[in-house]
Amino acid sequence: MARPGPGVAPPDVGWEMTEWGIEPGEFHKVHRFAVVERHLYRDMGMIAGAGPALRRLSNLGIRIRIITHRLVIEHFHRMAVGQTVEWLDRHGIPYWDLCFMGEKGAVNADLYLEDGPHNIEALLREQRDVVVFSHAANRHLEVPAGDRAATGRRRSRSSSPASASGRSAAGRRGCAAAHRIAAPSEW
Repeated sequence: MARPGPGVAPPDVGWEMTEWGIEPGEFHKVHRFAVVERHLYRDMGMIAGAGPALRRLSNLGIRIRIITHRLVIEHFHRMAVGQTVEWLDRHGIPYWDLCFMGEKGAVNADLYLEDGPHNIEALLREQRDVVVFSHAANRHLEVPAGDRAATGRRRSRSSSPASASGRSAAGRRGCAAAHRIAAPSEW
């Protein structure tokens, strides 16, 4: 596939980014360059309205737990963690926990926000409530339409009633904002 011209991003980019001319299996090289040379995790944009929405949820007593598997490049963990924390602090994102791990279901949250196809499939197999940030790499997955978010609106299948204190069920164990806070189109 031909690469798009300078400054032109393809509208639908899959998980391995072959649409950008990246050879299958070469994603890690591009990812390493983006993190090391372009400070990907520090400088990427954010979904419009995500910061205020997360602050409102936090002010309601909902525990926000950020789960990410950004430690995919050997010997660059300090850089990935540092850039992530700097980005969260700069944008005023509230969180109780920041977990760098691959098995996101191990956190045992009430609700997960996710875009990675392999993570979505694993969480659904574990019968977890998942809001899917829809993009080209996960559109093939069978997910109820109400559980997809193109704009970042919160939609949940959970029928858990609010507790007596008025907090949602997510307030007990946490709402896991899993991996992506920035829109994939802004990477």
